Amino acid sequence: MPARGYRRRRKAPTANVAVAMPTCPPMPLWRTLASAAVIVLLGVVCYRNTLDVPEVLDDSASISENTYIRQLWPITRAMQAPPQQTTAGRPILALSLAVNYAISGTEMWSYHVFNTAAHVLAGLTLMGIVRRTLHTPRLARRFGTWASWLALVCAAIWVAHPLQTAAVTYTIQRGESMMGLFYLLTLYCSIRSYYSRRRAAWYAAAMTVCALGMGTKEVMATAPLMVAMYDRVFLFRSLRETLKARAGLYCALAATWAILLALVAGGPRSRSAGMGLAVTPLRYAQAQCGVIMHYIRLAFWPHPLVLDYAWRMPPGLAAVAVPAAGLAALLAATVLALRYRPDAGFLGAWFFLILGPTSSFIPIADLAFEHRMYLSLAAVVAGVVLTAAWMLGRLRAHPRVAAAAGLALAAAVVALLAWGTRQRNEVFRDPRAIWEDTVRHAPHNARAHNNLGYAERRTGPEYIEGAIEEYNKAIELDPKYVQAYSNRGVAYGYLGENDKALADFNAAIKLSPGSARPYYNRAVISLLEERYRDAEDDLTTALRLEPNYALVYTRRGEVRFRLGKLDEAMADYDMALRLMPDLAQARELRQQALESRNGPKRAN
Repeated sequence: MPARGYRRRRKAPTANVAVAMPTCPPMPLWRTLASAAVIVLLGVVCYRNTLDVPEVLDDSASISENTYIRQLWPITRAMQAPPQQTTAGRPILALSLAVNYAISGTEMWSYHVFNTAAHVLAGLTLMGIVRRTLHTPRLARRFGTWASWLALVCAAIWVAHPLQTAAVTYTIQRGESMMGLFYLLTLYCSIRSYYSRRRAAWYAAAMTVCALGMGTKEVMATAPLMVAMYDRVFLFRSLRETLKARAGLYCALAATWAILLALVAGGPRSRSAGMGLAVTPLRYAQAQCGVIMHYIRLAFWPHPLVLDYAWRMPPGLAAVAVPAAGLAALLAATVLALRYRPDAGFLGAWFFLILGPTSSFIPIADLAFEHRMYLSLAAVVAGVVLTAAWMLGRLRAHPRVAAAAGLALAAAVVALLAWGTRQRNEVFRDPRAIWEDTVRHAPHNARAHNNLGYAERRTGPEYIEGAIEEYNKAIELDPKYVQAYSNRGVAYGYLGENDKALADFNAAIKLSPGSARPYYNRAVISLLEERYRDAEDDLTTALRLEPNYALVYTRRGEVRFRLGKLDEAMADYDMALRLMPDLAQARELRQQALESRNGPKRAN
């Protein structure tokens, strides 16, 4: 609609309270249930083949190696996490993993059911937000007649989009999808409070889910701002009226920032995010110009998707001149739209404000990860769908014919996206396939070569030589890559080449004397060569560096048993089982030590 006509409506005399008291006509129950069923079924179809997707990347550190999730009580421990891990400083995310561990241990099916359920619930919430927004006075004349259908199309495309696999199929990135659910629920509860007579109840619900989001991921910090912006754009005529009518809600939501500040105060992930990294805020912002434009391209053409980009830092501003110009144009368009077409400007603000904490000037070790587009993608989808609907409405075809054509096109797009999502999930199901795919698209990525080598080694003995080749590539790309040295040493150990294994473990220890795993790996070689004193020393050092390392207690118990220190060996086995009650190796070795001390039981 022309901006001039829009300004004339703005200047029309109105009551000095709100745009107009919006009314959102209720949907018939059958239509509500049918729309919800479509989203649920779509989520199941897209992610049914993820139930056996194994751990990838940092999943293992947060799940199988994380002793904090082994028990749900006390709940305060279940909400904690190892320092510097993905779940550190994110208690709600950590608690969700503890719930899954209580259900299925380290079997991944329940984790993926949880992720899919969170994604589907987020899609349902998005559908409700879009429908109610299209019934506001600002948009009702253009889209109100087809609001329910347009909301369903937006939610369906968003749920089915392959770009979402980075936050749904990649298990530990549920932090993004859970936060996204809480973010959308915060806005939804806020919208409902405007219509409802039980305003206090909706305020309390909005504050509760906002607080849960703050305990899930830091991007939630922008939610109170987005709620206020939504109100100003769609519900009120001025900022003064907005603050006068909703100050209580905004204060309640802003109070949840205290939770976030308390969680990040200790720098729980200071090695991977924050101003203490080697990259400066300016250089990080320069790199994000290309990253954000890449995200936008993936929103329209989600191929190729890459699990781990290892995005390179641009050498200077000239290297990002083109994407920087494009990004500047989009930012300028958003600012102008907020002034002259606030409804369109809100979508731009949603996109940029939500990406801001990870894709602006605050340095993060990894420049690009696809899961960061989880919520911002909703703005792109809504913008495209509503633009297409407006264009169809401008055609001279019969309204029902235009609507049928639009729904047929939407169904075809959703089907194509769902197929792409299932295909992407098939790649996730095979550890070798996902890392081969990553190496193919990011051959400069040392971490990808290292993880491909690890997947090769886990596949079978016949793949160990190939694993060593991948470790060699990783070390060639990054000569200070501690994990690659450690993993290559393990592979040499499997081949019986203990001298090469020890050389790699020594190199890893020299590069990172504060890492526990190289000491553990070196102790294993010492144990095989019956140098028990050396093994005990290395294992003790490893436990000093990582006191909750159950496997190290088990191995030290074995060493002490062979040194004749039976009581100390039993204590180590007991500690290992306290940390990991399902650790079969510790249980078996403990039984052997018990029989050695007490003598074998006589048969009855």
